[in-house]
Amino acid sequence: MPFLSASGMSPYNKIRGGALGPAAIPFTFGNALDFDGVNDYVSVTETNSLPDYTISSWFRADSFNTFFASSSNGFANIWMRFSTRFYVRDVSGGVTASFAFPALSVGTWNHFALVGTGGNARMYINGVESTSLSQSLGNMQFANLGKSSTSYFAGLIDETSIWTSALTAGQIADQYNSGNGNYADADVTPLLWWKLNESGTATTAVNSGSGGSTYDGTLNNFPTSGMWVDHYTGLPFAFNNTLQFDGVNDFVSFNSGINLTSAFTFSTWLKPSVFSLQALFANSSYSQGYIAIMNSTTLRFNSAGGGSSNFTVPTMVAGEWCHIAITRDASNNVKLYFNGVATQTYVNTGTAFIDSISNYNSGQFRTSVAIDEVGILTGTDATLTQIASLYNSGAGENFTSVMGSSDLNYHLDESGTATTAVDSSGNGNDGTLSNFTLPGAWVPHTPFAFGNALEFDGVNDYIQTTWTANLTGTIGLSFWVKSASGVSAVPFAKNGTEYIQTQPGLNRIVGYIDSVGVWTHTYTQTPDVWQHFLLTYIGTEARVYINGVESSTGARANTAGRTFSINRVGSYSISSGYSVMTVDELAATTNSSGLTEAVALYNSGNGSDANAVLGSTELYYHLNESGTATTAVDSSGSGNDGTLINFATSGMWVPHTPVLLLDFYPSAANAYSLRRINSTYTGSLIRVRRSSDNVEQDIGYDSANILDTTALTSFVGANEGYVVSWYDQSGNAANASQSTATRQPKIVTSGNVILESGKPTVWFDSLSSFSNGDVLNATLSGAQPISLFNLRRYRANGTNLAISFDGGSSGYADINLSSEFRIYNGTYLAYGASNLNRGLWYSLSNGAASSVALDSSVATSGNSGTNAATQLTIGAGGLNFFAPINEQEIIIYKSDQTINRSAIEANINSFYIDPDAQAFISAALITGTTQQNAMASLVSDLKGTSGNTTSGTDVWSKLRAFYPMCPIDATTFTLDACKWNLINPLDTDAAFRMTWVNSPTVTYEGVKGDGTSAYGNTHFVESAQMTAGNNGMTRDSFDIINQYYQIIAGADYPKLSFRRSTVSYSGNVQLIHTAAPEICTISRLTATDFTVYKDGTSIATSATSTTTQANQPMFVLSSSNQYGNPIDPVALGLTAFAIHDGLTANEAQDISDAITNFNTALGR
Repeated sequence: MPFLSASGMSPYNKIRGGALGPAAIPFTFGNALDFDGVNDYVSVTETNSLPDYTISSWFRADSFNTFFASSSNGFANIWMRFSTRFYVRDVSGGVTASFAFPALSVGTWNHFALVGTGGNARMYINGVESTSLSQSLGNMQFANLGKSSTSYFAGLIDETSIWTSALTAGQIADQYNSGNGNYADADVTPLLWWKLNESGTATTAVNSGSGGSTYDGTLNNFPTSGMWVDHYTGLPFAFNNTLQFDGVNDFVSFNSGINLTSAFTFSTWLKPSVFSLQALFANSSYSQGYIAIMNSTTLRFNSAGGGSSNFTVPTMVAGEWCHIAITRDASNNVKLYFNGVATQTYVNTGTAFIDSISNYNSGQFRTSVAIDEVGILTGTDATLTQIASLYNSGAGENFTSVMGSSDLNYHLDESGTATTAVDSSGNGNDGTLSNFTLPGAWVPHTPFAFGNALEFDGVNDYIQTTWTANLTGTIGLSFWVKSASGVSAVPFAKNGTEYIQTQPGLNRIVGYIDSVGVWTHTYTQTPDVWQHFLLTYIGTEARVYINGVESSTGARANTAGRTFSINRVGSYSISSGYSVMTVDELAATTNSSGLTEAVALYNSGNGSDANAVLGSTELYYHLNESGTATTAVDSSGSGNDGTLINFATSGMWVPHTPVLLLDFYPSAANAYSLRRINSTYTGSLIRVRRSSDNVEQDIGYDSANILDTTALTSFVGANEGYVVSWYDQSGNAANASQSTATRQPKIVTSGNVILESGKPTVWFDSLSSFSNGDVLNATLSGAQPISLFNLRRYRANGTNLAISFDGGSSGYADINLSSEFRIYNGTYLAYGASNLNRGLWYSLSNGAASSVALDSSVATSGNSGTNAATQLTIGAGGLNFFAPINEQEIIIYKSDQTINRSAIEANINSFYIDPDAQAFISAALITGTTQQNAMASLVSDLKGTSGNTTSGTDVWSKLRAFYPMCPIDATTFTLDACKWNLINPLDTDAAFRMTWVNSPTVTYEGVKGDGTSAYGNTHFVESAQMTAGNNGMTRDSFDIINQYYQIIAGADYPKLSFRRSTVSYSGNVQLIHTAAPEICTISRLTATDFTVYKDGTSIATSATSTTTQANQPMFVLSSSNQYGNPIDPVALGLTAFAIHDGLTANEAQDISDAITNFNTALGR
């Protein structure tokens, strides 16, 4: 629809199925009837006296104190008094009910519904029941619309209906549809339904209800014409949705073609994306005329018999809207207007028969544009004034209103899965969509943009809503949320028993309705980064979608028909559960939604308008207010505004734009990263040269502010990609560059982006000759202090320098020297033993007050000398000591950042730690940075993305459960931290969380049994969870004692197990292995391939064991018998344990490497 609704909100149409059949049919207001307030009214055969009834209508009053409807004797009446009250008198004339409601405004559309049954009545205004609630009222009878006795209604009336039953509050709300309107017979067929869509001189209001023509209405005293007006006449025009064509096979076909034979006016809005030949409006047959884009400066009108007229226009810009109008007068002069300005005039006498959009000759020259507000009128050429009105300085206007009438008028404001472009001309010339991807083709005319968001302090901030209705049946809840690592958020709540809460510490989101947990779904938090959630409850299935992807939990079954209401945002209740969070775009709907809507709402992180995607909403807070505003405005049209309670007087409305690292801690001297770390920086991240032809290209960041690896690999292809420049994001333009091709570090090899812990990295070669060592140089000068944060991994020990401050030999800020990390500014300051793990290095060069640290450890302080910085070199110490190193992020401050060190390091770690590792860290409450980084490296090794395993295979995809037995920090280790399954870190048996029985001993090395009664239950049942003939286990142990025939892990005495001096599979294969500590893997890939690996090397194979699987849970430090009881417990230590599918030899080696690297990183 081209105008704002009565509530002032954009009326995105609701799509309905159900009784209307499976096809999605968009509702649209057409015309309305204009009453003069003097003597206009509509009469009808009087209805029976109705004991049960619903009378509803839309109205736009010019004044109040006016009658709306009446019976023939004038006893039964509905009338308004002032702007805040309806009065209703029943057919007896003896009982009058009064209904109060919020003040209405003159000239705005409103909806009322009067519902009566059992001698009582209720009234609803704009879908909300009057605060007067139920009133005593008898039967009602209806014979006139717009008058009672000698009082008449002044204004517009539309969509008037009468039912012989009492509709529910939900059905009334469905009619109102957030101000968008809906079919009157949404669920129950009305007796009388006047759509009031007639036009011209029509004097009959046609009944579309069950009463047929008996209840057709007769217009009395109206003028001979002009009384049928567009529903939105006189209201401000507003672009809403538009239709996006993909340029491949999308097209729209008209019900009836339009013959442009003589004078005509054509108008549309276009947003092109390319400027090749595109036939915009055409005939599906050849040579019947068309309107086309030829290039960025040429538009063409072609007719059969008149040929082509090419119009030169100002250069069109991809992605920007422009208005096009073409007219032909009675003398065949054709003019084209571009953005309201006339271009050339040509004589063209031919005929153009237009029957489609983007379907010239059944598919040639498809259109890759967005098209909006299409209008065609034959017989009339628009005046210059009318053209100017249609353009309206870029604001647009309704074609039919400007021209007085139209042959075809597509507003293209449909949404969702609608396949019909509704013709609002009144001629029924609807368009049919073909081949469009729906939803997704109906998009907002003005692209959605996040504005502000609302920040909650977690102490007592909350929003109190005015919503009293329930979400019933189909429920959809959409919101964006951002919170710190492990911090929960409550975006919706009613009270302490009905709420939605993210629980990132447990890697889940939960939702309670009627005190029942409907939603309990897995997700992984990305701390301090916006994430989108869509929760749906349809029928008996509850689902959750995070950033457009369904939770791995899938559908959870529950009871149908539960209801949910929302009266607060930010806490469970008035007394508890307050959230430290930032939220945005909160929406609730009763429309069906799922994966397609989730993808559209997330929109690659760019967001979308919830009304546009969901069709309509019951509550929708954009949260775009600012300053000292204390009201969260409801954009659903339902009037459910929220009041901010306990917020500060200012500062709570914050930009939605992600706040990046340098926004928090600005004034860096140099800043290099493979993510965007400064919101004011809009340039590229790196410049890359491809090896095939030495062409260079800048590579920027994607919608998540991460290096655009899609653009990178598209540019490089299957070749090598080298970094020519690493751009400085500090704002100082200190770009780190290398013009010599042979000294440029690499970022792509054989078409694959080089990764470190799953994130892109710059790979520096360490060849010692000057001509081959990889370095990047940048400006850096000034006296101390200088702080360096460097996320890197040395690939070898030795005399290697990652960062130097002088380009020579007097200032080294990150050295791996003889297996020791140091800095040097005239004097060496050592941190301690070096390692080959990825680490976050911190150095403060500040004379005697210098310090060095790795991975957020306690800094080593001392004197490193006072040499000033003269030049920055990355990858070497000037001309020497080239480092075999992977670099991901380098930030340098010419100031002492000790006070900000922990926060800066937390920001860096939160991004570069793999989300799966982060989920485990949050669940197990691992706080030590060394332990956190070890977990990140373990996950990266298992996924084959680190470069630290022999073959780099993806073992992760083979894992069913993995228990790393990780300490919390350097001195804290608990059984609780050792229970978590790395693959699915949830506190449930179904996630194969370990249950420890009889308190095994826990040390920094892992968990040790007592040989008597202590063991662990994985809850993993081999026969239920694994495929026979494709399974295996891996364990790493310590404190082995020489006990024969004790079970380290297994089930059903045992089918698949480790034994002390042998490994047994199905009880009949014994394969000898040593008694020394070792990483042991048993693997079956097929029925004839059973292999035992020690430290990644095959030591025995067999083809004779059975593939029978255990039917009881698998235990560790023991086995379970056929009754699920422990047998043969063992007194040894378990450092790590994994259950997995069968592994190849390379995968067995890589899982051994991963566990070895993990233990080394932990220092055990």
